[in-house]
Amino acid sequence: MADNDKFLYEDAIEELSRIVDKLSTGKCSLDDSLDLYTRGVKLASLCDKKLSEVEKKIAVINKDSLEEEPFAEDQ
Repeated sequence: MADNDKFLYEDAIEELSRIVDKLSTGKCSLDDSLDLYTRGVKLASLCDKKLSEVEKKIAVINKDSLEEEPFAEDQ
């Protein structure tokens, strides 16, 4: 997933999974590990932002339908 491509949550999660797999092998150089870690942090941040946006949209939809329920983070 390139930085300029349209962000897709599922693609970001897939890339994060690949990054974790690479880092967990311990076979990456220090510089490569740092690059992978940096990319992973950026992707995690984008995913968090996307989830927050979706949560807000769901709250608006629920409010509009007069059935607003608080979102429980542990679910």
